[in-house]
Amino acid sequence: DLAIAYTDLEPGQRTDPLSPSTTIRAVGNVAIDQLLEGESMCEDYTTATPCPNSATSTIPADRQVFGTTTTTYGFASSSGLILSSTTPAELELNVRKSTATSSQESGVTYWGIEVPSSISKAGLYTGENTFTARIAEPADWF
Repeated sequence: DLAIAYTDLEPGQRTDPLSPSTTIRAVGNVAIDQLLEGESMCEDYTTATPCPNSATSTIPADRQVFGTTTTTYGFASSSGLILSSTTPAELELNVRKSTATSSQESGVTYWGIEVPSSISKAGLYTGENTFTARIAEPADWF
């Protein structure tokens, strides 16, 4: 498990620019991109008990955005770099194929979130995002 540590935000606020990050490493014999999808966030989230559809106590998955740089939330959102709970989105990280086991190539994903202004329940919100490696285009291998 890996936590995306968003800063404390009030309803109506967003992470701007994108700042928490996650890193993936190419440990196989191919270059990789990344598929991303995730669940809504709430105080009581578990894999067995997803968040309720509540405007006052749930942050929908599509309020999370991502990118390859610390761009603005608005740019990531307007570029379609939005997390979905139903359709994995590909992020072109273009992590090159590692050529030595002692130094693996890596790629960084930057994250942002916007807390809906309708949220009225304060607390620590959690959810689950899934990262899946995808073989990159051959031109990105070296």
